[in-house]
Amino acid sequence: MLPANARIVFCPYCGGTKELLSLMSGNTFGARYWSDLKMQAPMLPQISPVQKCPHCGKYYLHYKQKSEDGERPSFELGELSYSEWKEAYSQLKKERENSNQLKKVDERDLAIICLRIIQAYNDNYERDCMAEFSSEEWNYKRKVVMDFINNKNKPDDMHPFLIPELFREIGIMDPDFLSMEAYEKLEGVDKIYYDSIIERMEADDTKVFELIF
Repeated sequence: MLPANARIVFCPYCGGTKELLSLMSGNTFGARYWSDLKMQAPMLPQISPVQKCPHCGKYYLHYKQKSEDGERPSFELGELSYSEWKEAYSQLKKERENSNQLKKVDERDLAIICLRIIQAYNDNYERDCMAEFSSEEWNYKRKVVMDFINNKNKPDDMHPFLIPELFREIGIMDPDFLSMEAYEKLEGVDKIYYDSIIERMEADDTKVFELIF
């Protein structure tokens, strides 16, 4: 991993700046991959798509803001906690519903945020087990999963197995989501991902899992 000079992003609400990590190069050596599409790569850290302004506390999409190159490197990723992701979704969704703000937040942005909330929930309650299970938060996750699934403008690079995987994570099991003909064409990572989902569906297991290649 080779850091570049920081990217300085301007808050669209107060104009305050925030220095964020920028990389000249990186790699996926030692990366871990999870069924909710989270990747943890020590040599390829990724900044959060949503940032919290350290000056006014508002949330914004960094990739839609004015920015400039800094004069020194920064290792700031601007990672959000689960509760902060929820706050960000509430704020930015309201902006989407305001016709005067449509250019700031679109449906694809909301889909990205939904997936990050799901991943943050899994961090909090399953992957890193930072908090005990909460039925209230479980129901919130179910709602966000359905928001994501019903979103018609999902990221282009989304893996096609993510939808049945998220259904599994909220207790909706569909072990026939792929035809036998399509299954026979699977190979490599795709086959491992599919087989791992099916195995857990058959066991009524809803927990996120690590993909072992």
